[in-house]
Amino acid sequence: MSDEATVVDAEVIADEPVAASTAVVQRERRREVLRPLDVDQLLSSFASYQEMLPKLLAESDSIVITCPTTEGNLGDGHLPGMRYRDAGVRLAIGTDSQVRIDPFEELREMEMLARRERQTRFALLAAAGGDLWGQTAANGRASLGRTGAGAEIEIDLDDPSLAGVADEDLGLALATCASATVVRR
Repeated sequence: MSDEATVVDAEVIADEPVAASTAVVQRERRREVLRPLDVDQLLSSFASYQEMLPKLLAESDSIVITCPTTEGNLGDGHLPGMRYRDAGVRLAIGTDSQVRIDPFEELREMEMLARRERQTRFALLAAAGGDLWGQTAANGRASLGRTGAGAEIEIDLDDPSLAGVADEDLGLALATCASATVVRR
């Protein structure tokens, strides 16, 4: 792993697949990780590109930022989160929505899309040990070049979306049923 992550917007992966590899390919050429044949293979066809990209992104320590509710509102493609997770790509959430800005909704949508991708209840949240919020927040901080713990937020445990949730299940609830209304500060 390198000390400098390449950050890739998942919208580019879905909408502009050849352009998505540009930053990674350029960076890996500088590091002399990719031989010219690898680059030619990567860009030769969309099918091989789709297969190679997650591995390439993982090997380059890239962070993919996905805005799933925006993509859903626009009717665009979505990130195959399970395939990228399986390859070892770090994922983070973002938003560029004109409709709604809610990081909890973005996280939930990312998880739900991953569950549909594999038709399983054991998707990204399960792989994160029940703390998908913590994992994606850490990846988001890393994508901005920030290290260490982020700012703490206070969660309103009396918010209706968290009613009756046991303390040990709070991480699960934040990823599956909470909204921005749970944040006190």
